[in-house]
Amino acid sequence: MGKKRSRYHPTTRPSSVKECYDLNVDFPTASLLSSGSRKTPEQILDNVLERVKLLGYSTIALSQTIYGRPNKEILKKGKQLINVRDISEKYGIAILHRLNVVIEESSDVAYFNGSNGESIKFLSQFDLVSLVVRNASSFAAACSNANGVDMLVLDTSLGKLPFRIVKKDIQEATSRGLLFEFWYGPALVNPSKRKFLVQAVDNFLQVSASIRPKPRLVLSSGPRKLDNGEDIGGLAIRSVGDMENISRVVLRLGNETAQAAMRFNAKVGIERGLDRICGDSGNVHVRVFAGNESASDYVHNGRTLHKLPKRYESANCSKDSLATTNVVTIGEKNLPSEKSDLVLPHSEDDEDGFI
Repeated sequence: MGKKRSRYHPTTRPSSVKECYDLNVDFPTASLLSSGSRKTPEQILDNVLERVKLLGYSTIALSQTIYGRPNKEILKKGKQLINVRDISEKYGIAILHRLNVVIEESSDVAYFNGSNGESIKFLSQFDLVSLVVRNASSFAAACSNANGVDMLVLDTSLGKLPFRIVKKDIQEATSRGLLFEFWYGPALVNPSKRKFLVQAVDNFLQVSASIRPKPRLVLSSGPRKLDNGEDIGGLAIRSVGDMENISRVVLRLGNETAQAAMRFNAKVGIERGLDRICGDSGNVHVRVFAGNESASDYVHNGRTLHKLPKRYESANCSKDSLATTNVVTIGEKNLPSEKSDLVLPHSEDDEDGFI
């Protein structure tokens, strides 16, 4: 009998080198443009998506940002502006919804602990959710308590990381299945910030060297703004091959870590997002595959049945051996898997999750 696979640390590697992901592509808005910019947000988005398609990305996540816990206005406003499905079909790549939450007060982390009904409902609108922490106390709280999100961002877009990374925090977060993300975009568009990314990655590698299971590092493009506020669009995005070489030479990542940062680890993050949406605070694992099992509108969380979000109604759900394995599999021909590169498409009736 084979060795039991860890819940968030699968041993299988992607079988196709075509699987590559950028999990944080900022959705351009007027606020991201300099006052003298001649480009509209729509033009910048077109430029960015043409670029990622040219570079061969199979899946990206368009992201928007809020600060702290969402207020009543944001909760009421809810879903948003763009039709992700139409954009995905136009450019021929899979596009996810992502929410970045900037945390400056450690007390705000409690909202994202995965047990708040309002929070669960709000965050389930997004395929990926990350916390961007700004101080040591917030980072420690997020590592030990943020069960309702998928990734923690170690952000150097504003300069030096404002706290030192502590082994205990990394260990705690890793045991909860959280991933750690670095953004390379700011270091590319602003040479003065390159050293801050290198220092932060080096600190992370030193602290996490002896931690098992090994913490998962994800590398994404992130913010694309110059110092004057101008969004430079696709110029801030590099191919996976280029970033793997930069990761080895400049960031001093090992070969396996460099390859996984925009491939396998990113895929694990997507699967964790599905876990969060279709499960119940981590009580059920959603295994993504490309199959054609019997269809169902419900998933099991170990105690009760929950109806799938609208955008999953076209997917197939198999509740095999739930009594013993507590695993739900969701599959369709366009889901990410060992045989497929794309991510679950959104249904026509699905409302978008941006705020």
